[in-house]
Amino acid sequence: MPSEAVAGAVRKLRPTGLGTRGAALWADLAEDGQPAARAVLLGEGCRLADRLDRLDALLRGEVKVWARLTHRLLTEDYELHIDAAASEARQTASTLRLILGQLAGVGEAASSGASKPAIEDEMERRRANRRSGT
Repeated sequence: MPSEAVAGAVRKLRPTGLGTRGAALWADLAEDGQPAARAVLLGEGCRLADRLDRLDALLRGEVKVWARLTHRLLTEDYELHIDAAASEARQTASTLRLILGQLAGVGEAASSGASKPAIEDEMERRRANRRSGT
């Protein structure tokens, strides 16, 4: 059973102001004693999940989200400006996918106490093996 201090640390790392999906994602993936790097990635992933909800609301016609109405003084007309919601939604979804993919690697490396060898280290090891004939 985790200590109160550890559970409190996980709660303390939780980003403030999360929406429904962001809070659900945090509750599902946050772990007691998780490394700070993982908590930061998870927090950003939670914010992105909430941002995708706001973008979806905009795309479904709820124009009060990320849109503005501009009054044109010369013609007395109004213009509705929408800030590239579809494009932003695609980019945000891709970023969320990358962050969620990274979360597993950050947790595994920290829990094992070892980091994955860099590609350069692996290449050097292979060169040394070829030189030595093994």
